[in-house]
Amino acid sequence: MRVNLGNDWSLNEDKNTNIVLTHKKLTYLIVFLFVSTDPYFYSQHKVEGKEREAALRVIDLINNFNLPAALKLSDSIQIIGEKNDDKNLLSTIYNMKGTIYREENKIKDAIFYFNKAIEINVGLNNAEGLGDNYVNLGSIYSFLEENKSALNYYFKAVAQFNKRKNDHGLSVLYNNIGNIYIKMKQFTNAEYYLNKALTVALSDKDALNTAMVYHNLANCMADEEKIDTAIKFYFLSLAQLKSLDEGIGHLYNYNRLANMYYKQKKLAQSEKYVKSALKIAQQGELIGDMSLAYYLLSAIYEDKGDLKNALKYNKLHLSMKDSLREEADRTDMIKIEFESELKNQKKQQDLVRQNQEAINKAKIESKNKDLILSYSALGFAGLMVVFMLYGYRQKQKANTIISKQKELVEHKNSEILSSINYAKRIQYALLAHKEFIEANLHQHFIYFHPKDIVSGDFYWAAKKGSRFYLGVCDSTGHGVPGAFMSLLNTGFLSEAINEKNILEPNIVLDHVRSRLIETISKDGQKDGFDGILICLDEKTNELTYAAANNAPILISNNALSELEKDRMPVGIGENETPFKLFTLRPKKGDTLILYTDGYADQFGGPKGKKFKYKQLNELLLKISVEKMEDQKNELERTFQNWRGELEQVDDVCLIGIRF
Repeated sequence: MRVNLGNDWSLNEDKNTNIVLTHKKLTYLIVFLFVSTDPYFYSQHKVEGKEREAALRVIDLINNFNLPAALKLSDSIQIIGEKNDDKNLLSTIYNMKGTIYREENKIKDAIFYFNKAIEINVGLNNAEGLGDNYVNLGSIYSFLEENKSALNYYFKAVAQFNKRKNDHGLSVLYNNIGNIYIKMKQFTNAEYYLNKALTVALSDKDALNTAMVYHNLANCMADEEKIDTAIKFYFLSLAQLKSLDEGIGHLYNYNRLANMYYKQKKLAQSEKYVKSALKIAQQGELIGDMSLAYYLLSAIYEDKGDLKNALKYNKLHLSMKDSLREEADRTDMIKIEFESELKNQKKQQDLVRQNQEAINKAKIESKNKDLILSYSALGFAGLMVVFMLYGYRQKQKANTIISKQKELVEHKNSEILSSINYAKRIQYALLAHKEFIEANLHQHFIYFHPKDIVSGDFYWAAKKGSRFYLGVCDSTGHGVPGAFMSLLNTGFLSEAINEKNILEPNIVLDHVRSRLIETISKDGQKDGFDGILICLDEKTNELTYAAANNAPILISNNALSELEKDRMPVGIGENETPFKLFTLRPKKGDTLILYTDGYADQFGGPKGKKFKYKQLNELLLKISVEKMEDQKNELERTFQNWRGELEQVDDVCLIGIRF
């Protein structure tokens, strides 16, 4: 039985030309760690006799992917447990049913049964059982990318396993916690918990668990761009797996090694390991892994100049893309349905509360009426009863109409939310690609945090000859209207540079303003954007820029200065004179910050006031000596702490560049 103590991974294709391993749920049926059945039963108290044999049969059915039969048998065992009030048996079977529903992606049902198991295990004071239940809930919230909730349940599990000194369970838990922190880009915390996991795994001489931890440490190093260290850890993971048949663990390590070597342009080594990964993927009919292997092989052969093989593998990759996209869409729908269910539950709770308040109020009024009616004639009392019955029937009819309208609104909301999430994919595809920016800006950070699913803020980049352009802009509005404006604005920026061959940033903004006015401002609408467009010339090392309402920030020699800007938007404004061109020659070690107004305008803190630009600039100066990634993490932490429970008021976008 797989008590969900392991972490699940999947391989995905990045927006750029990179193959990456992400810490998302591939499927609960493919895992890197299995837990034996006996420890599971010890952790769930004593289950003996025929019930134990039946429960073991459920485990076999789950492991053989026969979920309908597993559910049917577990239902029968549940009836026996409830009839005999056998708490030990019920805590075990509820946990199993939660696992079955989780395997079937029925998230709401899985959470329901895991919570029922928790309720029983609290009464039994069963630390191991509670630990297992908390881990299972943590795994679900990890899949839903609710990272804070996942960490909450994982740390609850840590507390329970510490009570029983379950070192193996703690090791796997620390590994899961480390993976969550990797997803949150909190690499210091990730390394801390992964190293704790490694210490226990090595002490237990647990080769499989040790291999998994080494693999995840390698992932952490890879995300931090410490490629050589990552490669070392992938080989350490493979060394632990040498006594086992080639399987999922080998596949993940081979894929990642191929990716690391490709990044280093060591094409022979990359080809060797991706072919090893492909062989395992083909044997297991793992379509996602096969697709990624074909994709990387196509890139390798293209770099080698072997266009025939490059085309061959690219066709194989594309042939699998539709089925992978369908799987991704199904996963997204599971998340959307779960979020919708949570909202529905809250609405139902509010309705129950309101109904209870109405009932209590009606009881009080009824007592008063009874006192009056006791002195009234029986005929008058009968008349009142008739009116009450009539009102009750009218209320029933009204409730039926409201219920139907509620169902219709919820269905429409679900469709709208699905469409907006798809729009988010499109918008993110049009933002400047990570690798494109990294190729032109060696030291930088990007903190991009939309208010809603889609954003009016955007960052955009282009390359023309020796000139690299980067824009950080705030479109009119946020959410869906802002996103439409951002798509239009990026299109006009691209048109100016790539089609009209306009090279100077100020003339680019003049062109975009002209296009906005002639397309969407004919009726006097003042839509457009505030923003900064910079141009770095590799030949002259000169930086030129144009700034519409937003000013760049320069940090040099431990001093911060706000650079010049034009006080007008890109669009209709009080002033429509041509934008100025500003020139800058930054020194080595200088930092340039480009930001929109969302961070400074956020309400929060002890008095619920705006953060403001002064405090933001003081923070930027204070953290300017740190690594760029650490600066980004500190900006994110400060923003979230300042906001607290208050609503985010606007999109946030900051980019820092160190020369």
